[in-house]
Amino acid sequence: MHLTKIKIKLHELIESTDDEKILEDLYQQLADYKVDWWDGLSETQKQRLSESEQQYNRGAIVSNEKVLEKIQQWLQK
Repeated sequence: MHLTKIKIKLHELIESTDDEKILEDLYQQLADYKVDWWDGLSETQKQRLSESEQQYNRGAIVSNEKVLEKIQQWLQK
């Protein structure tokens, strides 16, 4: 079923019921639903983040201050 059609049907079902328990349950289900940001990433993005984490764990990092110093050096050339 198309997303728009699902929303319309869901709205119709909500409007057609006076059962407070059903409405509370549905509300709670929707309010509690959270998408894990990790699941929204592509495999390439996940791989790059994993590589970055490994670099960080190995100490292969450059501080923000060092990066800013390098940028200033390049701009002065």
